[in-house]
Amino acid sequence: MTKEQTTKLEIRGITKSYGRTLALGSTDLVVEKGEFLTLLGPSGSGKTTLLMMIAGLTEPSGGRILIDGVDVTDRPSSERNIGVVFQNYALFPHMTVAENVAFPLKMRRRPADEIAAAVKDALAIAQLDELAGRYTDELSGGQQQRVALARAIVFRPALVLMDEPLGALDKRLRDDLKEEIRRMHRQLGTTIVYVTHDQDEAMMLSDRICLMDKAQVVQVDPPSRLYNAPKSRFAADFLGESNLLPAQVVSTSAEGLVLRLTGEGVAINAAPAPGLSEGDEVLAMIRPERLRLAGAGEAGTIPAEVTAMLDLGGVHRLRASLAGGTKLRVTLLGQRQAVAEAGSRIALAVDASDVVVLGPEAVAS
Repeated sequence: MTKEQTTKLEIRGITKSYGRTLALGSTDLVVEKGEFLTLLGPSGSGKTTLLMMIAGLTEPSGGRILIDGVDVTDRPSSERNIGVVFQNYALFPHMTVAENVAFPLKMRRRPADEIAAAVKDALAIAQLDELAGRYTDELSGGQQQRVALARAIVFRPALVLMDEPLGALDKRLRDDLKEEIRRMHRQLGTTIVYVTHDQDEAMMLSDRICLMDKAQVVQVDPPSRLYNAPKSRFAADFLGESNLLPAQVVSTSAEGLVLRLTGEGVAINAAPAPGLSEGDEVLAMIRPERLRLAGAGEAGTIPAEVTAMLDLGGVHRLRASLAGGTKLRVTLLGQRQAVAEAGSRIALAVDASDVVVLGPEAVAS
C-alpha cells in the first residue's frame, strides 16, 4: 500500500499569524487512516488554531492541507467532509436527539430511508437508542456530548475533529466519556484529531500525541515513547512528573554513559546517548516511579534524606534531598515494607535504561 493510500490528513508548512502575532509556526504533520492523533499542549501552544484550520473555520496564512490526497486548503468547511465536536456541544434545543443526529444528513439532502438507517446506527453506537425522542435539555452533560459525537459520525466523515470535547464535564463524566470515545473509535476505525490540554486524556486515547508549545510542534510520538523518551526539556517536564537533574558526562562507551550530578558527589549510569562527549553539561531525566529503594550491597546508589512522605496505601510519595541540595521526587509503587519517615536516610537506585539524557541544548532552555 502506498503512502497516499494510508495517509488520511497531511499538513504541509501550515502557518497562522494575526498581524505580528504568530499563532502557529510552520507545521508539517501526517495522520494515517484510522489513527487517533491528539494535539496536546498548554494554552497558547497553537493546538486549537491548527484544528480550526483543518476544519476550514480559520484561514491559514500559508501552507497546504490535504485530505485523502486532495488539497482542501481553499475549500469551505462544508466541502471537506469533516465531523466536528466542540466543547459546548452546539446542539439544537428545539430538536429531539434523533433530529439533532439527523441534521447533517438532512443538510446533505440524503434520502429519508438512508437518514433513518444512519441515525439508528449512530444512536446505537453512541448508546442513545432509548433517548432518541428526548429533547436535549432533558439530558445530562454526558448524554448531550454523546449526542454531539453521534452527530459527528452519522454521515461517515473522512475525518472527525474534537476540540476539548470533555472540558465542560466533571471528572466522573470525563472518565466515562473517554471510555466511550475509545470504544467508538475502535468500532468505527474513524480517523480522529483531538485537542486537549489534559495529559491523562491524551495518554489514554491516542495512537500518537503531537505535543505543542509556543506555536510549534515539539514532538510527535506514541504516548509511551513520548513519556519514556522525551526529546526536550519541555516534553520531559510537561508530560507527567519528572526529576530534571543537572549533570556532567564523566565517560562514554558503547554500554552507556556515566554522569556526575552537578553539585553532588554522586555518579549514576545512563543508557547510550549519541552525540555526547566527556565533559558535556546535560540534564538527567528520571521519572519518580523509576527510582526505588536500593537493595543491601547494591552498587551505584544515591544517598538521600527523606524530607516528606505521603502514604497513599499502595503508593508512597517521597520528597528527598541529596547532600548538595538536589531535590528528588520518588514514587514507590506497591511498597509493602515500611518506608522511612521524614528525616531518615535512605539509599535510592535507578536502572541505567531509566535515565534519559537530554543534551546541552536542554540545559540552556
